[in-house]
Amino acid sequence: MEFRYLRYMLAVKDHGSIRQAATALGISASVISRRIRDIEEELGVALFLRTFDGVTPTRAGYAFLEDARLIERNAQNAKSKAQAIAMGQKGELRIAAPEELMTDRLMAALTRHKTRWPDVRIHIFDMTQQDQVKALHTGLLDLAIALDPGADLEIDRELIWSETAAIAHPDNHAWSTLSEIGPSILASDGSRRLASLR
Repeated sequence: MEFRYLRYMLAVKDHGSIRQAATALGISASVISRRIRDIEEELGVALFLRTFDGVTPTRAGYAFLEDARLIERNAQNAKSKAQAIAMGQKGELRIAAPEELMTDRLMAALTRHKTRWPDVRIHIFDMTQQDQVKALHTGLLDLAIALDPGADLEIDRELIWSETAAIAHPDNHAWSTLSEIGPSILASDGSRRLASLR
């Protein structure tokens, strides 16, 4: 017995007519009649009384269709639930981020997500980037937040925010006279400082 046959019979009950049910479902009346007969033969009971005015469920038919309605409703609920989970609107969301990224900005974003989709349970894990990559590959995580996700071609990456870093130094520092402090200056100055410490 296929699920769509239950839909046929429920439509017949709702419309009180095989022809009207067929029109509503967009199929031929003969298909519905044949499927009803197939199910009645499979069950060994009559589910509908056929009259000149239409069709009416028998006592056995009412009982059968009551359960069929529950099956249809549960199937629709299951479909909606599966779709919601696939779209991230229900279920669990497993996120990993290193401690330094557990900022107010991240917490605010997760709070907005929870407000919009209250049926999603959010789990946050403090993980190093190396552990994040492993967990993503093994399916233990849904999402990882990292400063630099690396070049793993099997992991999709997307920039979610950027921040500006500033350099603070005393007024009498050698950099005070520079109009711009680039990476090369930082690197060369850092090398000299390391050399002086050795």
